[in-house]
Amino acid sequence: MIYFEALLCGNTLLKQRSIQYAMTDLEEYEKEYLKRHENQKKENDKGQTIKKAEGEKKEKKEVSKLLKNLDHADYTLLESQRTTNILLNFQLGFEKVLDSWKKLYRCGLVKKLERKLKGMKVD
Repeated sequence: MIYFEALLCGNTLLKQRSIQYAMTDLEEYEKEYLKRHENQKKENDKGQTIKKAEGEKKEKKEVSKLLKNLDHADYTLLESQRTTNILLNFQLGFEKVLDSWKKLYRCGLVKKLERKLKGMKVD
């Protein structure tokens, strides 16, 4: 009886030790996994910054081409904006005006309004 109880106690001790070893293995695995995950994040960030820089270079080239190729409609829109003469816009045509505004915004010559529009009060 005592021998049998000793075996049972021995088995539980072995199980407890194997569980402790398994826990330390899991902790080590978790630490390694976290390190690998951090390294992958750093590599992805580097790749994204490189892609972003390439995209910015392409955008700058396209903007410089657009600035070189401004036509009379673009200059007319800029002048109408400067003098607040809206009637100049009507002479160009709706589609041409929209295309010109897009081009001017992309070049950075015109900014979008970043505030809420004030509406009319209805009583």
